[in-house]
Amino acid sequence: MRKISSVIWQAIMFTVLLTVFHAYAESVPPYINYQGRITETDGKGITGQRKLEFNIYDAVQNGNKVWGPQIFQTVDLIDGYFNIILGQDSSGKSVSLAFTGANRFLGIKVNDGTEITPRQQVLSTPYALRSNDPPIGTINAWHKTLSGTSALPSNWVECNGQILNDPESPYNGSQIPNLNTPNLFLRGGLSSGTTGGIDKHSHSYSGITDYALAGGELGERYKNDQATRTHHRHNYSGTTAQTSHIPPYFSVVWIIRVK
Repeated sequence: MRKISSVIWQAIMFTVLLTVFHAYAESVPPYINYQGRITETDGKGITGQRKLEFNIYDAVQNGNKVWGPQIFQTVDLIDGYFNIILGQDSSGKSVSLAFTGANRFLGIKVNDGTEITPRQQVLSTPYALRSNDPPIGTINAWHKTLSGTSALPSNWVECNGQILNDPESPYNGSQIPNLNTPNLFLRGGLSSGTTGGIDKHSHSYSGITDYALAGGELGERYKNDQATRTHHRHNYSGTTAQTSHIPPYFSVVWIIRVK
């Protein structure tokens, strides 16, 4: 049985036939079922177990790596055919976050060798991972302290007024709305970002009393009696104490999608 070392594999040219990308948009995190075939230069499919590494780039050559690596230490190949599931890379980043741009290309390495060329362009189907996602800028309520709640995904942050430091986000360097510290409610409108309202309020009042006799007895019956001068009225005004009229509520943490 011939033993093929990683050095020999680096010198072999492979072709990868991209057969199926199937997106499971309902899963969290979403996954891509990737099926392919690896052959030698003579077209013969490879059989056995191999280590495979996957990365996604924004260009067919060079460019920026937008996701990866996800490494599979042992993959079974039968006549070159294999099947793996792409989900999260070594940093925990979901594969769905790789498809925020128009052009994406899949790079594959076998047994730590050089990357197979050319990279395979990813067509429309994996972008379905993004179609059901809320758009960037969506603000949601999050039950942060409920027992069993998982950590916030990397494409969401709390709305605490912080400056975002995330080069992958279009909001990088911008201030996130501060919704949680002042305990703000949200309301709809034709535009977003405006604020208003106050926590507490008071009422001002003023008026004049009814006619009364000097002794305090009501003098309504005397108000038109020009001969009677013992009745009188009082002006009054004032301001009520500040009070809050917040309805019953349930606290949540506001979060915003940033990428």
